[in-house]
Amino acid sequence: IQQDDIKFYAQSRLLTFINPMISVSAWEYTSVLRKNNWVKANLGSGTTTDLSAEAVFNTLKERSDLKDVNDYLARKFFVIKERYDKQGYLAYHPIDMSYGVSEKTVALLAENSDKLKGVEVVVQPLRYYPQNESAAHIIGYMGKISQDFEIARYIQSEGYLQDDLIGKTGLEESFELLLSGTKGKETLKVDVYGNRISSLETAEPIPGNNLYLTVDIELQKKTEALLAYTMEKIRVGGVYESKWGEYKFDRAYKNARSGAVVAIDVKTGELIAMANDPSYDPNLFATGISQEDWITLSNESKDSMAPRPLYNISMLTAIQPGSTFKMVTALAALEKGISPYERIYCAGHMQIGNQTFGCWIWNMYKSIHGYENMYEAIRDSCNFYFYTLVLGENRATNQRIS
Repeated sequence: IQQDDIKFYAQSRLLTFINPMISVSAWEYTSVLRKNNWVKANLGSGTTTDLSAEAVFNTLKERSDLKDVNDYLARKFFVIKERYDKQGYLAYHPIDMSYGVSEKTVALLAENSDKLKGVEVVVQPLRYYPQNESAAHIIGYMGKISQDFEIARYIQSEGYLQDDLIGKTGLEESFELLLSGTKGKETLKVDVYGNRISSLETAEPIPGNNLYLTVDIELQKKTEALLAYTMEKIRVGGVYESKWGEYKFDRAYKNARSGAVVAIDVKTGELIAMANDPSYDPNLFATGISQEDWITLSNESKDSMAPRPLYNISMLTAIQPGSTFKMVTALAALEKGISPYERIYCAGHMQIGNQTFGCWIWNMYKSIHGYENMYEAIRDSCNFYFYTLVLGENRATNQRIS
């Protein structure tokens, strides 16, 4: 499909219902297409694309005079070269090549500084998240500037460097400009070899702002622990035990591999806890995440039900509100003058047209709640009670709500 007016539509329709990872422009699997394009870009347009990964790698080594270098070091060379080439006209901007360098390496670099023009060892502040995985989806993580809109906003408008880390998700993203502060600057006089002679001008860095949250970190940790414990019991159909009692799940839900809990102060609307399972450690992103760690956290494309550690289930999942909406129904009923003490008979289920609507206790156990007032209905999460509130009458008893 080559027509521009329908190509995008065809691809989007294909992705809407099923994602076979196929490009409708070339009728190739997207992974194969990416590989072929990469081979042509790096080895020349006339290069055959049916080469194995090993053959491509060996060709690159030979062309780069690295034939006698082991594969591990050669791969490191190609990674650094790619980063260097991407600088383009920004060659005067520094590139961070390594973090956490040992004192031994620092000494070696200093001893050979005359042979390493442009290489410098500097002390650099880094993000550190002492709570590790706790509240990770609230805080978010850092990453390299990579998207077009990020380049336009941060590099072109705000003067960031290509190698700078920015907030990618969560509060890190939302408050990036407030948290980042202002970089320091030093103008140096150097000799023809790039060696430092003297400092001409210095501007001290300005720290970013502090951000204070309404989240209770101890409650956050407790919520995360309870969520993980609950998910474990759901998957095996086990017994959930707590000081308030026990709950036996009716069966094992083996695909229950992700979940979320949100706690809000009902008096102020402030968020006090938001847990997602699974989670991740934002410290992995502090200096740029490794490929191995990124693959571990990335979506499993072949399994639509696979857990996604980076996905903020609490904020982004489009699901029905469920029983939390009963609070809205209850408030609407109270505003209309309905007494919270009026008792409504829960018959388990009611018929509306050709559809049967059941209370959860009927759907699971073929049981009923019987007569309940608003307090009891909220306590027991009685679906039937709230069906009746909305309808204005009890379809089982034909009783009108006063």
